Amino acid sequence: MGHATIEWVYVGVVIALLTWVGAESWNVERIVEHVPAEAETIKVIGQQWFWTFEHEDGKKETGELHLKQGVPYKFEIVSKDVIHDFNVPDYTILMDAVPGRVNVVWNMFDQPGEFNIQCREYCGFGHPTMKAKLFVEPQTAEAATATNATAGAAAPAQAPEGQNATSATAGEPGTPLTILEGSSVQGSPDFDPDTLTVKKGDKITVTNKDTLPHTVTSGSGPSDPNNAKQFDTSIIEAGATADIETASIDPGEYPFHCSVHPYMTGKLVIQPQTAEAAAPAVNETTTVASEENATAATSNSSAGQNATSATAGASGTPLTILEGSSVQGSPDFDPDTLTVKKGDKIAVTNKDTLPHTVTSGSSPSDPNSAKQFDTSIIEAGATADIETASIDPGEYPFHCSVHPYMTGKLVVQ
Repeated sequence: MGHATIEWVYVGVVIALLTWVGAESWNVERIVEHVPAEAETIKVIGQQWFWTFEHEDGKKETGELHLKQGVPYKFEIVSKDVIHDFNVPDYTILMDAVPGRVNVVWNMFDQPGEFNIQCREYCGFGHPTMKAKLFVEPQTAEAATATNATAGAAAPAQAPEGQNATSATAGEPGTPLTILEGSSVQGSPDFDPDTLTVKKGDKITVTNKDTLPHTVTSGSGPSDPNNAKQFDTSIIEAGATADIETASIDPGEYPFHCSVHPYMTGKLVIQPQTAEAAAPAVNETTTVASEENATAATSNSSAGQNATSATAGASGTPLTILEGSSVQGSPDFDPDTLTVKKGDKIAVTNKDTLPHTVTSGSSPSDPNSAKQFDTSIIEAGATADIETASIDPGEYPFHCSVHPYMTGKLVVQ
């Protein structure tokens, strides 16, 4: 007994539908995975526990990625240590970062804004903190003009060769603290010495001899309520150095750790200054104060007629926004803590290639943000002044409202 014609028709329709669905699925997958020829390449490097991004033009970013709206980007994703997972939830981008392999994914971002980047593969102790920020900038005529203007202003900012703010500020090296080679491997020796004893006012020079970036941050760990309250070097790249000033730290014992590898720990012991050491400092301060008062009296008696223009003409106490400060973890302000007297003028110079601000408050969410002072946007290579005549004596944290992880402190005496 043979099959009815209707059964053969049914089987033929099912086969045709399955063939069509399979062909369309293959075509859609081919279109999705095909990287446009004009796509810009971004190398994404994952390592415990942060993200680094390298652009085609050689520019590197750590902890944040700036891209343009409407431009296709090809991401070449690699890992330097263990398996990570590059994930941008808002754009459903998800791709493994595997040691020894380059995985590729591409995307074109159609909405400007700020988006989270995270690791979706458990990668060890610091996995929950392995995050970054994606900034998609609108692709408009105004934005292109601003970008060109910033690039043009960047050249004068880089012109003065030999002016290295970091080395100039460092001066003579202080008491050494070494981050040992191989310290990123859990259980290995990390800091030398493990307990460092200095006197209040001494400078500590930290040298990173490991092949990975580290920090020296006060507190027993990232969850310590006192984390980074006494001192924090920010990111110290492999082979680089950083200074810790103890003049503003009270005598006592302070545990410290590396915020990138929190199992690396040590202790700083600060002893009081001896009477002999303190006496010359007091005399020197008194002498300087007397000289300043005499200078001020002479200035007032001779200027008199135009105090405003005289004040405007003075250069002011320098505060520098360092080149590369927009990269999270890099040195940002020099000095990090600036001490002035009430009435002094502060001259802020932006040596970076991006615009910044110097705004009072610990962050944009601080209730006191911009209440004491705010320079507004300072373009690359430009300067701005902060007048302290109307600011009460005290300590004022400040930040950059464009890159809020850039922070410092102003002490008005």
